[in-house]
Amino acid sequence: MRTSAFVLLSTIATLSVNTHATELDTKKPALDLWSGNYAGLSLGSRGVNGDWTTKSYESPTGNALAFGTAPNANLDSDALYYNVYIGRNSRIQPDVLVGIEFSLGDADNDDTHITIPGASTDAPPDFSYIELESGLEVSLRGRVGYLFTPNLHIYGGLGFVAAEVDFSATCPADTDFCNPSFGTISNSKTKTTSGWIASIGLEGVFREKTFFRLEYSHADYGNVDFSGLHSKPSESFGFAGDLDYSSDTFLLGFGYRF
Repeated sequence: MRTSAFVLLSTIATLSVNTHATELDTKKPALDLWSGNYAGLSLGSRGVNGDWTTKSYESPTGNALAFGTAPNANLDSDALYYNVYIGRNSRIQPDVLVGIEFSLGDADNDDTHITIPGASTDAPPDFSYIELESGLEVSLRGRVGYLFTPNLHIYGGLGFVAAEVDFSATCPADTDFCNPSFGTISNSKTKTTSGWIASIGLEGVFREKTFFRLEYSHADYGNVDFSGLHSKPSESFGFAGDLDYSSDTFLLGFGYRF
């Protein structure tokens, strides 16, 4: 996804530079079409990468057990993503912009892995499973842009990002991992996790105050610890682990300068 995004941005930038270069009148000072406040919205796709690793596997009495299967699982998903953003640019050189931007986005990323990674006690027909859901995301980024022409620039951004992540584990009543006498057993935890975000994008002017945007962003949240199911005598085996969590987003957006 990252490779295709960079190729697309580079192609569009090359075409736009060739088109707009013929429109420049070097005898007149260029209008500053970028400095000041702006706001806009974007729509695209967010790919979530969730690499689960089970760290502990316990008997119902709480005794540590050796893994019976691979303790790893991929909880990856793609979903429609949208965001709104607001920011400010300042022109510090004829062809250099610096700025800051705040954005708020959301998507319904969701993926399920059948069976408990690492457990040797799960058997058909009703497997236990783990599930990862991802929703709101907020970021604050510093930006630096380079103007190819007065109405086209490429930019990079780096900053702070936080996201809402929900991890759950469910054990159906008819399974080996938990006692059917207690019915379906589940555990869910929602956490707000934070990390860093980097982006690269292209912006071009439609009219004096309106512009379009193409952007690719990568966010990395590091490892997030989660308890799966708690071991309980005569009721359920237990497990816990962590999630190596990141996301990749590609967006098309429109903005207005005010």
